[in-house]
Amino acid sequence: MNDTKKIAFVLGGMSFGGAERVISILANHYAAKGWQTDILTLLKPDCDFELHPSIRHMHLGGVASSRALRAPLWLAQLSAYLRKEKPSVVVSFAARINLLVLGASLLGGKPRLIISERNDPMKDTRTAGVRKLTELLYPRADAVVFQTQHAKNCFSTKIQEKGVIIANPVTAGLPRSTRSSRRIVAVGKLMHQKNHAMLIDAFAKLSETAAAGCTLHIYGDGPLRGDLEEQIRSLGLANRVFLEGWKSNVSGEIADACLFVLSSNYEGLSNALMEAVSMGLPCISTDCAGATELINNGQSGLIVPVGDEAALRAAMEKLLTDHALAARYGDAAAQHARGFATESILQRWEQVIER
Repeated sequence: MNDTKKIAFVLGGMSFGGAERVISILANHYAAKGWQTDILTLLKPDCDFELHPSIRHMHLGGVASSRALRAPLWLAQLSAYLRKEKPSVVVSFAARINLLVLGASLLGGKPRLIISERNDPMKDTRTAGVRKLTELLYPRADAVVFQTQHAKNCFSTKIQEKGVIIANPVTAGLPRSTRSSRRIVAVGKLMHQKNHAMLIDAFAKLSETAAAGCTLHIYGDGPLRGDLEEQIRSLGLANRVFLEGWKSNVSGEIADACLFVLSSNYEGLSNALMEAVSMGLPCISTDCAGATELINNGQSGLIVPVGDEAALRAAMEKLLTDHALAARYGDAAAQHARGFATESILQRWEQVIER
């Protein structure tokens, strides 16, 4: 690298979310190292994370209502940025944004290009056209970062040859509380992917023994808030199920939970689940991508089939009524999660970025 080290991160926005959190950690790390660090957002101009004062956050917007109509403008803005700023490295997150960055690099600028897949490529909403462009353009990247082996296996050999697996860094703000409550917690955007509706239904059907004194707290916000609020009202659970919204210190909010549940239909690699296991919370997850890399089923937590409400309820019943088993699972999970400490994950990113 030359004396003027510059790095740019490109993603949709910097509101609370797993990918956004990883970008904030990486950007702050490189700014602290003295690199000129830029964050370019395409979809939302706001930022919910505390950033190093030297970081430049630039929003490349557009007034067209359709993202497809905004794509040519984004391409032009990104290529102009590459030509003017000449960053040494560009890191982009998410399939469609990766394609825009790769396309822009054809029009101007030749930085080191690192792209990252942040969801389950087989179950997210990418179209056939996006998949074809992926096969065409991804091999142009210098490295493709995957969160899991599952995600890497979804691509052609040519792309896998550029692949590196790097899990998300864990930076839980607090260890698990020494006082356990009867609070069941979940963390994630209120959207179809997370399937909080199934979790609420499973909670509603818990036996009296398992449910005694229990409340359910869901941290996050999103387009399904109104639907979930109506579901809670219709089930008569207004005094027992709470949509908490986003919290800046979620780890502190969930530190005394008796159980963490991830009910997602699919994931890339759940940041929320990673932080929960690192804190030693007893955890249950659906069998979405990355779950088996975080939980050894029957030894450090429980994994249930995706979309199986009865299995989810049975797993919740098991851990809510067997406190000793839940504690053993939490301890085992915390031991396993040590490999995801921020320091070791940052070292892996450095190896890719600064190669």
